[in-house]
Amino acid sequence: MKLRHVIIFAYNSSQDPLVQGGFQQVLLHVAAAQPDLRLHLITYEQEQYPMTSEQVAAQRAHWAAQHITWYPLTWHSGRFMILKKVYDLLVGFLLCLRLRVGAGARSIMAFGTLAGGLSLLIGKILGMQVYNYQYEPHSEFMLDCKVWKPTSMAYRSLHYLEGLLGRHADMLSTGTHYMIERLKAERSPAKAYLLPSCVDADRFVFSDVGRAAVRARYGLSAAQPVLLYLGKFGGIYYSHETAELYAALRPQLPLETHLLVVTPDEPEYVTGLFTAAGVPASAYTITRSPFAEVPAYISA
Repeated sequence: MKLRHVIIFAYNSSQDPLVQGGFQQVLLHVAAAQPDLRLHLITYEQEQYPMTSEQVAAQRAHWAAQHITWYPLTWHSGRFMILKKVYDLLVGFLLCLRLRVGAGARSIMAFGTLAGGLSLLIGKILGMQVYNYQYEPHSEFMLDCKVWKPTSMAYRSLHYLEGLLGRHADMLSTGTHYMIERLKAERSPAKAYLLPSCVDADRFVFSDVGRAAVRARYGLSAAQPVLLYLGKFGGIYYSHETAELYAALRPQLPLETHLLVVTPDEPEYVTGLFTAAGVPASAYTITRSPFAEVPAYISA
């Protein structure tokens, strides 16, 4: 059997919920359905998703059993962001070059628009077909949410890359009919597919065991009312509004109601939001969860 090697480029941490929750499931499905494929997964690991050496080894072995070879790189941000992105691109390019020459990879699949823009540059230089999974105008989201200004280098750079993707990628998949029609209106030559966001109904099911375990972990009784906030704060997501909403709801809820805040954000930052909204520390718990345990938190 002749093997086909495909580079998978994700400018995210391997433990990012976006990767664990959706993208990983796509890769596992593709690898199982096409045994001649060998996927080479490149990720950029972030400090906010730390892993022990044992966890890294376990993740590597899990993917290797599915014919997915993992190449964890380091993600850089902060001051001099553009220079750091250029450095990340260079490191990714050199790895892709090695896979193009050594493994004979002829195509590259990117997760998200930023990774798609970087993959387009890499793919065109190395003569590979480029597929962007989850194509979206992310720069426009950042502009609409007032995270970036239209004159900022971050907005202008990503917006330019998104335009290049629409005009030069070989294949795009996106989550809405609007984007499919927009690509047609812009005369994109790419093969475009609609892949809407969805929930794995086999994984996200109620669990009595998970409910009991989560409540026991945080000292919550079986009958105690519990609310769950599962997500991030700030950026394109609500920040102080979430805490203020809970503060406004509390007078209408049973006195013993407890809020579980499951977030990758720093606890000190989130605590500050709830303190500013006047919510006592006894009324909520801030924690984080690996993707595999999320159904248990929802069950709680």
